Amino acid sequence: MEAFGSLEFFRLPPGLPERRYTNPDDSNSAGEDDAEMPADGIPETYAPLFRRAETLLPDLDEDGRNEIVDLMEDIREALRENRAGDAEALRSELDDALFYLEG
Repeated sequence: MEAFGSLEFFRLPPGLPERRYTNPDDSNSAGEDDAEMPADGIPETYAPLFRRAETLLPDLDEDGRNEIVDLMEDIREALRENRAGDAEALRSELDDALFYLEG
């Protein structure tokens, strides 16, 4: 697949991505029972949506690509900042945009 500039950042490995496990002795994860996150920082619940988006990117015009890439970046940022509500709202927005573009 041809990379579109910074879109290489969004490439998902084939199959299930590697998981990153938290160290229970780490002060940032002391006893927390958070969902496991793959190494690429995207929970498995978001991976299929990101794969759908990545599949569509080569066929989109520049505006469509920019919209999808922006939404993907916003989701990543919300997840990094532990803003679950924002991430879910953005996930829904990305899903709607993909549904429209797949149309």
